[in-house]
Amino acid sequence: MLFSYFLAIPAAITSFMFFHTIKWVLNQLRRARERHQDALEWSTLSESLSRPLALPYIMVTGPRWNPHALVSRVGPFEVEHSLQVRITTAQASAHMWTLVISRALSSHAVASIDSGRIVPDQEWHVQSLPPGRYNGVLRYYGWTPAPRLPALEIDGGRQVPERQVAPTDNDYLESIRGKQGIFYACLHYYVLEMLRLRRYLPEALLRREYLPVGNPETAFCYGYLPQGQCLAITSHLGIPQGHRLYLTVYNRSSFPVHWGEVQSLPHYTPAAAATGSYLLRLHATRPQEDVPLWPEHLQVGLR
Repeated sequence: MLFSYFLAIPAAITSFMFFHTIKWVLNQLRRARERHQDALEWSTLSESLSRPLALPYIMVTGPRWNPHALVSRVGPFEVEHSLQVRITTAQASAHMWTLVISRALSSHAVASIDSGRIVPDQEWHVQSLPPGRYNGVLRYYGWTPAPRLPALEIDGGRQVPERQVAPTDNDYLESIRGKQGIFYACLHYYVLEMLRLRRYLPEALLRREYLPVGNPETAFCYGYLPQGQCLAITSHLGIPQGHRLYLTVYNRSSFPVHWGEVQSLPHYTPAAAATGSYLLRLHATRPQEDVPLWPEHLQVGLR
């Protein structure tokens, strides 16, 4: 085992450097393209994939795909003081939804508007923001047969129009299910090795490298999944009340191969056909007082 570590660590360091170099280059290209331009219309993730270099960009900025949500993006746009969201549209389009507003240059989340926190019967939600350039990422969970993306109003003036989305928009996921490629395998080799050597590494480092830029209301559990082993999710208390539990299994290239909502416990996955990783999202459907933590009674292991 020591010999395998001796071989894996230099390769993982090379992969780490490769990943962050590609991420820096693609971020610079994106910033140059979007500088001084406002994008005042929604686009879904499936539509974004048709753009040049979109897939490599996603694989270095949001590599742990969320196949459970219908994901849409808007921006960048300049804000002086506030953003208004027509939440009645979102409420009528999905059982659960979140809008995360991030700084355009850093992708640092500044605000989150969640279906569990909004005021009932309010048509518009006003979100105060410091002056700057922002992007918005909207996630619909359990969307209706006719989902619509909400209208936005920026500083009481410029508008992002409401638009309809096909309920089958996430069908594009079949085109990337289990996708392979030497480029993507090299990009994500290091993070799989980090998961394998987890007990030797700082958890904060592993969390920063593995987890996506997610919703602040979500708790995560993740780990290494060797070929031939199953994931066992158990709890004597069941899934926490007021939460929904989602599971995604990824391959070595970090593309999803299996996903779905875990609706009851215990839950056992089929044996992994190849080595990869798993990510569990425990999403609160109602407001949480503190930063969400993974419940101790919700046990995840291999068998």
